[in-house]
Amino acid sequence: MRSGGRVGPDLRDTVGVRLSWRQGDVRFDWTLAHQRGRGLQREANAWGLFAVQSMALSEHAWKPRLTSHIDLATGGAYGNPTFKGFNQLYASCGYLGEGQFLSLSNLIMVAPGVAVTPTPRTTLALEYGFARRLSARDAAYAGAMRPYAGTQHLPGRAIGGLLRVSGSWSASRQATLFANLEHFTAGQLLRRARLGSASYVHVGAAWRY
Repeated sequence: MRSGGRVGPDLRDTVGVRLSWRQGDVRFDWTLAHQRGRGLQREANAWGLFAVQSMALSEHAWKPRLTSHIDLATGGAYGNPTFKGFNQLYASCGYLGEGQFLSLSNLIMVAPGVAVTPTPRTTLALEYGFARRLSARDAAYAGAMRPYAGTQHLPGRAIGGLLRVSGSWSASRQATLFANLEHFTAGQLLRRARLGSASYVHVGAAWRY
């Protein structure tokens, strides 16, 4: 693991609880995880909370659905005797977007959105996430837990905003086409570090045998 200019082993146990249920038009999927062990030759003690929920507004026409996810993950890798940075475990995880603008470490994010189904074979979704760092004594992190250079030494918590627009079309039972557009608007913290905004576009296809 690499953090704070140091490279070393990260050995920790993750214990969590997940609660998922559906009642009528409302769905919830909440996860709480706690990590203990040793990271970068220090005691590791971190936690994360990930709450995903949605509510169907109608089962007719485009079947609109309100969505949201709230994510909190501890930080504190710089200058702390205890390593509090949450390890998201899977560096390639696309949970916060395929553009890898953010990581589940030292983060608090609230992302409301809406999803529709214009046709039985087509889905569209839009969300906007407001991202802040949980600890001002640690860096803000891009994907794969890569720190945004210099942010650990700067004041402020606003990392930025992440717009995500995605869609898919099932041409047949086997073939699906999908597209994803993401735009990350740099917040005050990243602008202070002279880091700018960026966009990511991904178009692909899947074939199921």
